[in-house]
Amino acid sequence: MAQTSFGDEIAKNKRLSVLLAIVVSFILFFLVYFLIFFLIPELVLVALPLSVILIVVYTYSSYRFGDSVVLLATNAKPATGREYQYLRDVVEGLSIASGMPPPKVYVIKNEDLNAFATGRNPENASIAVTTGLISSLNRQELEGVIAHEISHVKNRDMLFMTLVAVLELS
Repeated sequence: MAQTSFGDEIAKNKRLSVLLAIVVSFILFFLVYFLIFFLIPELVLVALPLSVILIVVYTYSSYRFGDSVVLLATNAKPATGREYQYLRDVVEGLSIASGMPPPKVYVIKNEDLNAFATGRNPENASIAVTTGLISSLNRQELEGVIAHEISHVKNRDMLFMTLVAVLELS
């Protein structure tokens, strides 16, 4: 098995994200085309250019604001206050160690053990952690989970997953 570098993984994840956006856009376009063609064929010439514009806006919005949609859908709240100081410090420390800007930190009030990274790039990334995870794990385990999420941000596979979540939610 050939070794791949972080640069190779980042490039692959960017390509997959663009491919996903293109494929979903084409699927939406053809769905709109067939619906218009069969339901109101006299409006095809008017509706298709309009649908192309709306699909481009939708796809760009998914890329640009997908992290906000995911955080809103999971009811994540910013990790503020003394209660989450350790969590913010862990995220900041691991981010600095990995050579990237610290992502925003969010908490989801849920007893499930879960965490995820979302965003389009390391400069606009967020990490969300459930209260169940925070209360159940010891310090080293929590740092391991956060390090795992930071790796998703660093190699940009969270962009692909953010697009999957947002494009499929709609």
